[in-house]
Amino acid sequence: MQTTTLTLVIIAMAAGAFYFGRERSLAVATGPRKLLSLHSLPGYYGYYVAIWALLPALAMLMMWTLIEPRVIVSLIVQSLPDAQRLMSAGELNLLVNNIQNLATGDVVSGDVDTILQEASVRYLEFAKTSRQLMATLTIGLATLGGVFAWRRITPDFRARNHVERVISGLLIVASSIAIFTTVGIVMSVLFEAIRFFREVPLTDFLFGLSYPSCLWRIIMKIGISIDPENDGTIMVYLFFDGLYIIDHRKLGSFYFGTIIYGIHSINNPIIFVCMWTFSC
Repeated sequence: MQTTTLTLVIIAMAAGAFYFGRERSLAVATGPRKLLSLHSLPGYYGYYVAIWALLPALAMLMMWTLIEPRVIVSLIVQSLPDAQRLMSAGELNLLVNNIQNLATGDVVSGDVDTILQEASVRYLEFAKTSRQLMATLTIGLATLGGVFAWRRITPDFRARNHVERVISGLLIVASSIAIFTTVGIVMSVLFEAIRFFREVPLTDFLFGLSYPSCLWRIIMKIGISIDPENDGTIMVYLFFDGLYIIDHRKLGSFYFGTIIYGIHSINNPIIFVCMWTFSC
């Protein structure tokens, strides 16, 4: 079963768990005014059961998806003959890539021998077995989680408190990821800027007049490769700088360049530096 299909199955199971949890809360309610005997609204009991059916299964699915490729590659390498297992790291990586490409029907570099064919067959067998185990364990975990939560539902059970605690934890995790991602971006730009100014003196950057040579020095000394996206950015920027030279509207050119290098500085911080230089 594919990961996308399995994810949809888990979501459908969580929706069913919500329904059964809600119905369970209505069934255990006692007294003439049933809903008032419940600590929480019926929907919270449904959410509680759905969370137990969904989150553990999704966590298992994510962990399995991350670990599965390394485990399969390790099993493939162990099953190779001694001559192949004793290869250098680069040669072994190339062999593993060829095995994976042959198994998935992609282009293979070099000749396809018996060892490569047998390894690709084993790769497909391991992948099939792994997918079956993943589907069985994930669906089983979703079922067990839902049943466990469903059996805990009583009129005095504080479902709302549990649901709100889980939601608060998820929000904290999401905000932490956003914070660490921002810190990583800032540190990446900072380290690239430090690396840049080690190669290009600050005085040359601020007061130098030969900006194309500055860009060439960066490319040659630091080894930056300008991908098509950044290359196109430079061409568009130079085009608008040409309009500025003709039209004598530096302010508009500067702001246009600010937008461009602000967007693309994350992809390559050196483009940030060079674009600012061309704007001066």
